[in-house]
Amino acid sequence: MRRVPRGPVTILRAGTATGGYDAQGYPVIGADTSTISDGWKVAPRSSTETALNYGQAVVTGLTIYNLARVAILSTDRVVVRGETWAVDGDSAAWHNGTVVNLKRAG
Repeated sequence: MRRVPRGPVTILRAGTATGGYDAQGYPVIGADTSTISDGWKVAPRSSTETALNYGQAVVTGLTIYNLARVAILSTDRVVVRGETWAVDGDSAAWHNGTVVNLKRAG
């Protein structure tokens, strides 16, 4: 059986409020953060088809696995092999690692 290589992904997390406000009174949001996380295996997820008024839309996705516990939020985005994906639901901690479903980022 062929061994699937492990590789890095980049976790992108939206910035948070800095405590300051702009001229219109809106909170100032800090810069997004970017963290490289190593040890991930990548697997394709089956596509789903959604009936729309104008035809079919195919949504493709990935599932990534790591043998370490990694904190990934449902609001994060993940760069896998140069392509940015949105986290699809909550990440799952299992007995020996983390599983995250991804969908194409819009």
